[in-house]
Amino acid sequence: FASLVALAGCDAGESEVEAPAERDAATTEEGECAPTRVPETTGTFRVGGFANLIAYGEGGAWTLTEEPTALGGEGPALLTLRRIDPRDAAVEPVLRVRGRGDARLAAGAGAVWVADPAAGTLTRVDLASHERVVARPFGRSGEPTAIALENDRAWVIANDRGELAAVDARTGRVLERLEVSASGLADVEAAFGSVWVATAEAGSVVRIDPRSRRVVARIPVGF
Repeated sequence: FASLVALAGCDAGESEVEAPAERDAATTEEGECAPTRVPETTGTFRVGGFANLIAYGEGGAWTLTEEPTALGGEGPALLTLRRIDPRDAAVEPVLRVRGRGDARLAAGAGAVWVADPAAGTLTRVDLASHERVVARPFGRSGEPTAIALENDRAWVIANDRGELAAVDARTGRVLERLEVSASGLADVEAAFGSVWVATAEAGSVVRIDPRSRRVVARIPVGF
């Protein structure tokens, strides 16, 4: 069985809290965070299958696992979406879908979102009704590879093109596509009132105003 491990971060050099007895590393480089063991009884959750993805939101931690029996077979694997309750560590299977283990996962706006690059689909799973809405943000040939949630929009990118798709977060309907770059896109995040897109080949981060749908800055990060 696969497991998910919850880890707490640390701020090396700043904390006045005495290091716990379980700390593994005797010495570390200055500024590094020494690893700490997480007791299995409090930090490990058995989810079954192979847990490749995790997302947090909507009152729980969510994981998408690939069934062991599906490995080595032909065609899409059988994936199970599971919810982990952070209060009592209960693991609840929510639904099963066909797809690949390298899909992307996000939670927000009353739903869990699964982007499957192999199928070219974005699936919105309503957490109240379990109803599914499947969209193709980039047509049948596009490969959605990352999702960011921002208020009433889900923003999706495909690494095989330079477009950013805006999806209605409540209905799953594709609203529009914005051209961001001539090269492939690597990741997308929503923060500080903007949508941020990393362009792998261009070596820059593009900042987009979600209200005007316009690129407001291209920030070179170099190679």
